[in-house]
Amino acid sequence: MQLTTAVIHCAGTIGASGNNNLGIVGVNWNVKLVGLKFLDGNGSGTTSDAIKAIDYAINLKQRGINIRALNNSWGGSGFSSALQDAIIRAKNVGILFLAAAGNESSNNDNTASYPANYKISNVISVAAIDRNGNLASFSNYGTQSVDVAAPGVSIISTIRGNQYAYYNGTSMATPHVTGLAALILSHLPNLTVQELRSRIIGTVKPLQSLTGVIKYPGIVSGLNAINNTPTVSTPSSVKYTSAGQSLSEETELGDLVLNTDDGYAAVNLPFEFPYYQEKFSRIYVSANGRVLPATTNEPTPTLQDFANSAYPGISIYNDDFYPS
Repeated sequence: MQLTTAVIHCAGTIGASGNNNLGIVGVNWNVKLVGLKFLDGNGSGTTSDAIKAIDYAINLKQRGINIRALNNSWGGSGFSSALQDAIIRAKNVGILFLAAAGNESSNNDNTASYPANYKISNVISVAAIDRNGNLASFSNYGTQSVDVAAPGVSIISTIRGNQYAYYNGTSMATPHVTGLAALILSHLPNLTVQELRSRIIGTVKPLQSLTGVIKYPGIVSGLNAINNTPTVSTPSSVKYTSAGQSLSEETELGDLVLNTDDGYAAVNLPFEFPYYQEKFSRIYVSANGRVLPATTNEPTPTLQDFANSAYPGISIYNDDFYPS
């Protein structure tokens, strides 16, 4: 399968026109797409070029083009802090990052597959299921690392030359979720990237066959997502212990936080802080009363990360401490 053909196949799944008696119908009939090429016809490319493609999309968004989701039906490289940073930059401008879980029949909890395995709040990792709702034989999985499932076996869609073909892969599953993101935004254009992600993963149609297989065991549902019918519950609290270690009060912390409006103070933790299946090594405390846990590899936040708008994190006071 030529790469260009695969791209057209994904595009058809996302947005092929409907009600025209032609071929197939995309998840969202009225959508605009842009192709960002960084792989050759055989699927080979470099991480640096992938970063350029992501940054190009970010640049388009900053110039006023309403890019809200990136379909990433590719993978296989190892961890890259530079690629991670690029995905974080996309998050910061409100772009959702949909990533194929991989086609190695592998547990991504044990053997990471990137970019699907990046623990960033705008990433959704997608597994493939067959018509019976079972995990596809080739699909990667993982209860901590693969979020949702979508159809990825014998998927018919557009190819070159005004033709249609059936393909298999998590690359075919991922554009179903990207199309769903676009469909949700056509109804609710002002959703933040975090709200959009929560809407997708929180409204999956549960499948018993995926219990103990992926993180949110179900198939994405357009009906549930549009109607905002929650089907997945998330814990309201997290229990953790820290044996023999504690974080003493930082007497200077208040002065540090209040030094700048929307400022923050960084605190390096003397122990790992477990929070929703991730371990954090430091926290940032904002003047707006919020705490942002950060991993070792995450970059230092900008002041915009702690602006007065709602921000994901732990709301301690959720109030503005800046005197003025």
